[in-house]
Amino acid sequence: MDTLNLNAEKHLSLTAAARSDRGQQREMNEDAVFQRTGQLGRGTHVGLYVVCDGVGGRQAGEVASQLAVDTVTAALAWVFPAPDTASIGPPTRLADATLRKHLQAAVTQANTALRGYAQTHAAQAPDLSTTMTMALIYRSRVFIANVGDGRAYAWRSGQAVQITRDHSLAAELAERGRIDRSAVAGHPRSNVLLRALGLYDSVEVDMFGWSLQAGDRLLLCSDGLWRAFPDPDELAGWLGAEGEVDGVCRRLVEEASRRDGSDNISAVLVRADPAR
Repeated sequence: MDTLNLNAEKHLSLTAAARSDRGQQREMNEDAVFQRTGQLGRGTHVGLYVVCDGVGGRQAGEVASQLAVDTVTAALAWVFPAPDTASIGPPTRLADATLRKHLQAAVTQANTALRGYAQTHAAQAPDLSTTMTMALIYRSRVFIANVGDGRAYAWRSGQAVQITRDHSLAAELAERGRIDRSAVAGHPRSNVLLRALGLYDSVEVDMFGWSLQAGDRLLLCSDGLWRAFPDPDELAGWLGAEGEVDGVCRRLVEEASRRDGSDNISAVLVRADPAR
């Protein structure tokens, strides 16, 4: 768990925690998570958070998810200051378009890495694929990149709102009004993905923005978690629970496993608090 003080202008502190669990029925955990927070020069904060879910039914899902995490975190390592140096990292006033461009490029690199690995390891892993939900927090701005059916939720003032859009057949049916949105989690086609990293030579990435405020919480999670909390009002109660962020994140994952546990379960939870 990492804690840092944000810039004095916003008077916030940022705390993040990550959890990943195999669940009760899977032999292997094919999810991969990453979380890192850092303090830059001149009072600027930065955080990078990733959840990947190796696509079920394909070979080496755990390889796909970890390779995707390793690739995007390496591509975006420049946003953090170098340890034990005088470096203050990147400029403290990067434009939104610049940050979105870097996120898009990082996801594209991950897709290329998966395609390349599958080609060079055709006998062992001819078909690599994974979902990805990634958030970059820079000052008070949050940039989210999403491919697949992982989700990002924003919690504010007791309400949880889904930021991302699922790239599944069930979600597409809901978009067309064929089924109710509340039925997506339990729909038999909810696990049929329309987008994922590694499927094709190019990948379409959804990008979202959000402005961070004191008291906000950001959740990134795999479908193994959000399917256990189909009611956003109930999820809001869990996200708004008192206690340390690590404990809240752990209880979310444990409850998802208790309710279902048929899939791997992963979450990254970030909380912004008023600075002391």
